[in-house]
Amino acid sequence: MSKLAKFIERLYNNTLEGKVRWDETSQEDVFQLSFPDYTLKIYDDRDSTGNTLYILQILNEEGKVIEDISDEDIQDQLTNAFSTMQSLFERARSQAMGLDKALDDIMSYLPTDDGNGTSSDDVPF
Repeated sequence: MSKLAKFIERLYNNTLEGKVRWDETSQEDVFQLSFPDYTLKIYDDRDSTGNTLYILQILNEEGKVIEDISDEDIQDQLTNAFSTMQSLFERARSQAMGLDKALDDIMSYLPTDDGNGTSSDDVPF
């Protein structure tokens, strides 16, 4: 496995485990993860045939792109590259957009299930 593939796998696992925190950027559907000297950005794009690509950028402290890595670039190096990059993008998006908090807030307004598939607030139909 190449160093890039190992890097993406480690980043993916750390993202799933909540050990890193992705943030929104000023660009729609572009999410970033900042380190002291580097920033990662992830976004989706389309290739010339209209297929979705997931792209991870590595930027230096000056904001210059060091590397662009797409799922197509590493498909020979990383098993399930497309699904890994897609899941990484979706998790980054969920974190940055605050999905967990939104779900918790919304669920607090919904009646709870009493264990029998009904709640005390069910409408009898």
